[in-house]
Amino acid sequence: MLARQWFLNQYKPGGSVNEMNMVQGLLRPVDSPRLSSATGWWVFANPALYEVFRMNFYNGQQTPSVDVINDGDPLSRRTQYTLPGCGCAAVDSFGVYYNPGA
Repeated sequence: MLARQWFLNQYKPGGSVNEMNMVQGLLRPVDSPRLSSATGWWVFANPALYEVFRMNFYNGQQTPSVDVINDGDPLSRRTQYTLPGCGCAAVDSFGVYYNPGA
């Protein structure tokens, strides 16, 4: 991924050996198979500075409830995790930028 080369390498990709990379460490690249484009990329601001998305929880419960299901077999154990009533909403687009790529 080209973004990873630009933001993690000490030297400028494609440049001379001694040409320092001025953007090293400015951003943290994150790969995801859920992205809809092979060339497009997103930049998100620090969420403490600009809130882009907000998670809401029913009754303030932010952790799942864990239930052990006993079906009578002493050698099997099933576990069910439930997070009731949660949702995500877009709050503001000021802290996000999308580039469709090449």
